[in-house]
Amino acid sequence: MSEDILYYSKDGIATIKLNRPEKYNAVSFEMWDQLNDKLLEIEHDPDIACVVLCAEGKHFSAGTDIGNLNEFAVLTPRERGALFGKRMELTNRIFTTMERIPQPIVSSVRGLALGGGFGLAVGTDLVVASETTQFGIATLNLGSMPDVGVPYQLMWTMGMKKAKQYCLMEERMSAAVAEEFGLVNWVVPDEQLESKTQQVAERLASMPRPAVGLAKHALNAVTTRSLADHLKQEATDVSRCVLEPGYVDRVKAFINRK
Repeated sequence: MSEDILYYSKDGIATIKLNRPEKYNAVSFEMWDQLNDKLLEIEHDPDIACVVLCAEGKHFSAGTDIGNLNEFAVLTPRERGALFGKRMELTNRIFTTMERIPQPIVSSVRGLALGGGFGLAVGTDLVVASETTQFGIATLNLGSMPDVGVPYQLMWTMGMKKAKQYCLMEERMSAAVAEEFGLVNWVVPDEQLESKTQQVAERLASMPRPAVGLAKHALNAVTTRSLADHLKQEATDVSRCVLEPGYVDRVKAFINRK
């Protein structure tokens, strides 16, 4: 992994940090690949209970770094379309990976979260944002449509009309508005961002891991299942939970609590 992405883990919490503050943490295509590869490693790591996604400096991310203009300006339109189509296929893998892995992912966001940075922040399971956070599309002015799942996220949380407003008008969205519409879970003063994120991560890490992972998958599948199918899968998943060695001890501790 390059120095543009930092990684460390402690007490069941894995931290992935964007580390290009001089570039407003713009995410290069190589960084998208590295982020996905790291999450694939975490997916099967029994020592990792949750993941924190954050960034160095004053801003979460100004979005995808499309690279050197000279790299694609000399290409024909067809060649350019093929290049960016392939790049987007690779970039988009991270969002299905984030949805699939059992560990909950918490993004810790301050400053600007634009374009791909917007998608990366709200594509996680839980979002802690500082009062300084500004979300935005920032692609239409460059001649490209909103991408990395942002239209999908906005439509499901805000409804179609508001999603179109923010996608087509490219209005900035404050942390407070994002919280109001359900894109953000907690908004805190800037100086409390790290401590609140740590509190959320520690809470997740203290929970029984199989149950948390199954709950995450059940919630992610709600929009694709009928109620009957959901209840059928619930029965299977609950049966898996009670097989875990720690289940009886947790129930006993609950009953004996004071």
